[in-house]
Amino acid sequence: MSQGYIALNLTEASKQAVLKAFPPKFEEVRADHVTFEFGVTTQPGDTTLPLPGVVEVVAYVCDSSLEALIVSVDGATARPDGSVFHLTLSRSAGRKSFESNALAQNKALWQSVVALKLDVVAALNYSST
Repeated sequence: MSQGYIALNLTEASKQAVLKAFPPKFEEVRADHVTFEFGVTTQPGDTTLPLPGVVEVVAYVCDSSLEALIVSVDGATARPDGSVFHLTLSRSAGRKSFESNALAQNKALWQSVVALKLDVVAALNYSST
C-alpha cells in the first residue's frame, strides 16, 4: 500500500494560461495541480478518480513569499475534507507548497479575480520532498 493524493492535474495549455493571467512573483513556480483529496491509501486499481465538470480559478491569495489561486470545482471551493481547493502558483526558496493550505483558509486574504476555466485530468499523485 502507498499513500498519495487525488489531484486535478492541469493540462499544459491550462498551466500556460494560468501563468499568463497570473505572472508568478516568486522564483519557484508550481501551477501544476489542485489537490482533491489528500492522504489516500491505495492498492493498485482501488481508487475511483473524480470526474469534475467545471474547474476554475476564482480568487488569488498571497503573503510575503507564497502565492496561490483559490479554485472552484463544480461551484464549490471547499474540498471534501473541509480544506479549500487551491493551486499553488509560486513560492520563495524555503517555503513548501503544502503551506498554501493555511494561506487559502484565510478568506480575508482572498482577492476576487475574473474566473479562469481550467482543463484538468484527475490522477493519483504521490508527494515528493
